[in-house]
Amino acid sequence: MRIAVFGAVGRLGEAVVSDAVSAGHTVTAVVPSADAAHEARGLGASRAVVGDPYRGAGIADALDGADAVVFVERERRSADDLGVAAVRVTDAMERAGVRRFVALSGAGARDRPGDRTLPLRLYDALRGVRGTSVRTERAFAGRVADADLDWTVVRAARLTDGRGDGVFQHGYRRVGFRDSVSRENAASFLVSVAESASYVGGMPVVTERMEPKAHASGPLAGGAPMGR
Repeated sequence: MRIAVFGAVGRLGEAVVSDAVSAGHTVTAVVPSADAAHEARGLGASRAVVGDPYRGAGIADALDGADAVVFVERERRSADDLGVAAVRVTDAMERAGVRRFVALSGAGARDRPGDRTLPLRLYDALRGVRGTSVRTERAFAGRVADADLDWTVVRAARLTDGRGDGVFQHGYRRVGFRDSVSRENAASFLVSVAESASYVGGMPVVTERMEPKAHASGPLAGGAPMGR
């Protein structure tokens, strides 16, 4: 599969590139500078496009020949900016006929009542998070959902720098204080979703906190499905 990775820099973006290459995919890395392009090629990317999806630069070039897009710009910009970039990329995908779009968002994106535990909701309220980042995460996810594509928004728990061991869960569940996932495991899940028809039109959570009776194996990259 030919995958275009937007945000192919930093710890998460580089992990996505490495995982996709290891899985046998042909990767186009979209990066902000020539130095970053050199690093992406060193990770195995077949092509590196210097572009800026926030301004629309380089998007069409990156999508040339692509089968899927993994959008992990989230770690570098605000959710408000991400909404603009997501619309530019998804609009260009519709024009280019590229259907599969997988984006990373925070766990608060379009969370349903009961998805976040009471202690976490109280913590959000004390910090004013519900009035800021959660709303903007939801706005970002809403813009993705408006696209006429086979989209998935992956709601990652708190990202850590732990090693990717392939032991994680994915599905629809509450997100609490103890939930976290390493960037390497999150990258593995993102690539697995992109190469499959799993969670099309859905917003699954990925976390390393195991639910009771869970198993460390499943249909996507070693993760155990949690179900609805």
